[in-house]
Amino acid sequence: MSTKKTGRNKLPELRKKAEALLSSGTKPPEISRPDFKFLSHELQVHQIELEVQNEELRQSHSALERSNRRFSDLYDFAPVGYVSMDRTSRIIEANLTVSLLLGIERSELIGKPFNVFVKSDDKDLFHQHRQALTPGLSQTCEIWLKKRNDEFFFVEIASILLPEAGEASAEILTAVFDITLRKKSEEILQRTERLDSLGVLAGGLAHDFNNLLSGIIGYVDLAQSYAEDGGAHQAFQTLAKTRRIFDRAKYLTQRLLTFSKGGDPVLKKQSMEELVRDCADFALSGSAITVQFSIEENLLPCYMDENQMSQVIHNIVLNARQAMPGSGSIEIIIINVPPNQVSSSLPPAQKFLKISIRDHGAGIHSQDMQRIFDPFFTTKAAGSGLGLAISDSIVKKHHGLIDVESMVSEGTTFHIYLPASQDTAAAPPEKNGAFYQEEYRGDGKILIMDDEESIRDVASAVLSKIGYCIVEARNGDEAIDCIKTALHSGTPIIGAFLDLSIPGGRGGADTIQELRLIDPDLVVIASSGYSDHPIMANPGEYGFNSSLPKPYHAGELIDKVKKNIKARKINPS
Repeated sequence: MSTKKTGRNKLPELRKKAEALLSSGTKPPEISRPDFKFLSHELQVHQIELEVQNEELRQSHSALERSNRRFSDLYDFAPVGYVSMDRTSRIIEANLTVSLLLGIERSELIGKPFNVFVKSDDKDLFHQHRQALTPGLSQTCEIWLKKRNDEFFFVEIASILLPEAGEASAEILTAVFDITLRKKSEEILQRTERLDSLGVLAGGLAHDFNNLLSGIIGYVDLAQSYAEDGGAHQAFQTLAKTRRIFDRAKYLTQRLLTFSKGGDPVLKKQSMEELVRDCADFALSGSAITVQFSIEENLLPCYMDENQMSQVIHNIVLNARQAMPGSGSIEIIIINVPPNQVSSSLPPAQKFLKISIRDHGAGIHSQDMQRIFDPFFTTKAAGSGLGLAISDSIVKKHHGLIDVESMVSEGTTFHIYLPASQDTAAAPPEKNGAFYQEEYRGDGKILIMDDEESIRDVASAVLSKIGYCIVEARNGDEAIDCIKTALHSGTPIIGAFLDLSIPGGRGGADTIQELRLIDPDLVVIASSGYSDHPIMANPGEYGFNSSLPKPYHAGELIDKVKKNIKARKINPS
């Protein structure tokens, strides 16, 4: 051992001598046999060491390749889609799952903007999602994506901005979860919950309607009696009371329709205050529970589906009522929330409306808090466990959030955040008086198409009284014949009210396109008792000029005519 150690110590000296001789040009001396033997041994040792190192490198390289293949397979065949994109949403890399979801080859995806696959209605939401990203913090949202064959599917995307990337070269990593089946399941749950809710409400509604009908019948009989005796003023006052009962019946039917609707929200700009007050009063009717409102002045309006949001408020207030059997008090607070003061999962630049509903019941145990929005989870003996799950789904469809705070024995507060309109003015309310208060006279022909004779009679009488000539039709075919006849006569129909649905015949929805071909300038107003019909919310998208939901008052009918129908003349063809 000592000999080898001495020999190894001689290597630096031998090397120095060799380098000095080479640099001086001196012929190196012959190496002695012991030195040659030593150098030969050292070379063999180094050769063996290099071979061992090379083998270790080959094994490490092979292991690295196997690891890369495993990672690549996991990346490509994961049940979740993965996409890398830059800050402009241009795709840098995508796995095979995303390729299969979109129905497009992966090579074709690279370089395309991801937002070209986003449904047009959700492009703003996706833009807000990207803008809200900060390094290292994950953000999620739910949007519709479009496949190559134009089929849409619903996804949840979770994105994170790489913290090491600079602003110019920032890279976004996004996971894409196909939740289409979950969405369909939620819709089924909504239908189930609505059926359950209808069953619970049916008894109470039947009782209320019977009371209302009794009042209507009594007042009509009384008015008829006054009229026969010459008491015109008393008959008029009695009929005015009858109309107020009809208003209450209309309100009940609107609340009932809330529980028969589902699907995507039909958004309209509306005031939240009136909706919350009405829903709270409805949910608490017949109970000994009181409600206290605290509503900020200059409250911002919201773009919302009135019927779906009514269901949310009703469900949560009903939960609060059930948490306080017997009596109690509920507080409802509505305030404007400035940008950057909401949950991190919501767009920071957006203004929101916050509705807080607080009860003083038993509260929710901590172990249940994480599950209260799960379908079928309930702590009530007779509960279905679907009300809060549906409410959460509806609020998410409105691009909002439900949060909850609770303390056992003290009570629970639900906070609902909804995007507020940037425009502070809410949609103006329509006139709903029994009689039109302004002096107004019209001229020209108006078509009333409805399968219900009483509706045709009343509308004809109201519009005839202010100067219009009325043409009646029971279905779309009759309406088309009437409009053709009027055009050829030289006195065209200037406006038409079309009932959208006609049992056993063509309704307005099936007639509008043909009417537009016959008379493109005709003012056509959709009318329906189904207030959730998409045409009623967006008449212009379907060829109509406006919409008038049933039931309506004379003042609402006249106001719709005044705003939309103008006199015109067409030479006969």
